[in-house]
Amino acid sequence: MKYHAPTKSFVVNGDSYEMAALNMKCAIRHIRTLAGLPLEPHKGKVVMGDAEFAEAAIIGIANALGIDLGTQRHGHLDVRDAP
Repeated sequence: MKYHAPTKSFVVNGDSYEMAALNMKCAIRHIRTLAGLPLEPHKGKVVMGDAEFAEAAIIGIANALGIDLGTQRHGHLDVRDAP
């Protein structure tokens, strides 16, 4: 997203949102790898640890920006093919 001063408006580029979504999925993949969690969708632990909280925060950021990663809960996203 860029601010265009002459028109005092924001210009949103679809490619930017796609890149943001890919980077979020990549971050989730790395978080799960470091925590020893599966990359495929799985049932989350009852007591969340740091990795689950980090993944939930990334999903929350995506939702706040209007990006649907395909889930609303940690552990439910398939990130096996994430970059």
